[in-house]
Amino acid sequence: MLPPILRGLLYLLVDQDKSLLSHVRKHYDPAGKPLFEPVNAWVAVSEIFMNVVKDVSLLRTYLIIDALDECINDVSQLLDFIVKMSSLYPRVKWIVSSRNWPSIEERLNTATHKLCLCLENEGSVSTAVSLYIKHKVDQLAQEKNYER
Repeated sequence: MLPPILRGLLYLLVDQDKSLLSHVRKHYDPAGKPLFEPVNAWVAVSEIFMNVVKDVSLLRTYLIIDALDECINDVSQLLDFIVKMSSLYPRVKWIVSSRNWPSIEERLNTATHKLCLCLENEGSVSTAVSLYIKHKVDQLAQEKNYER
């Protein structure tokens, strides 16, 4: 099954530059709707995506995937694709956010051009949540005239 992420990114690229639609039409016109059915979808969309990224009219591009850990289908296939594309087409930058899951980190560690930022820090998160809760409780107490 095709991750909706890749299909969505392809849509956004084509929507922003209509000349890129020719890459979709080249595959869709002869095949029609079955091109995007589960059996064919990954191969078709990944090939179209690669052709779009190769297009000389596509300048430096930033693709953002947030919460990759919430992707349910074909995460490993998508991660392998991202790693491959980032090494083949360095003018396309992939920004991926995810929880620090070993399965995701291991796959992304194979990328040749990468920068990792770890934003998970249990102490900082716990402190931030505690401060927020205290602020909201104080705010509610003031609004409702509760004793503190």
